[in-house]
Amino acid sequence: TGFEELVVEARLPTTSVTERVLSREEISFLPGAGGDVVKVVQNLPGVGRSPLGTGNLIIRGTSPEDSGYFLDGGNIPVVFHFGGLTTVVASDTLSEVAFLPGSFSVRYGRILGGLVDLRSTTVLPAASRSYVSVDIYQATAFSEHRIDERNAVSFAGRRSYADAVLNP
Repeated sequence: TGFEELVVEARLPTTSVTERVLSREEISFLPGAGGDVVKVVQNLPGVGRSPLGTGNLIIRGTSPEDSGYFLDGGNIPVVFHFGGLTTVVASDTLSEVAFLPGSFSVRYGRILGGLVDLRSTTVLPAASRSYVSVDIYQATAFSEHRIDERNAVSFAGRRSYADAVLNP
């Protein structure tokens, strides 16, 4: 008697954690990264650079100490070398970088801001490769060699010139 049926269709809100995963291949084409996988995170929404080039990330407006950095799930104290010029882990040893701006599991500890999870590659290289790079900030060497069908070895090293230039 005068009733109408109203049907509403909508997507159920998800409760999953927001996770931005950036692969090494994607990052190599992005401008401003200089081949450094973590520098791309600085360009994501909700991330700011700390003042004076201290090398920390300001995530969601929190202080840099309230953000966490992880390598394959294990906590590392800092993600950038002195001055924030390069990542502490060679980019060629990483397969992807995951950025979680908040609402993540308690397994990461008491972090208010966000976290950056560096994930190392598990794929064996198809061929051996090596390079050496020298610029005004640092000298870098990287080498990876496939030993057999199941084993490979890689080496990465970096030497900064900051201590020679900025003498206390």
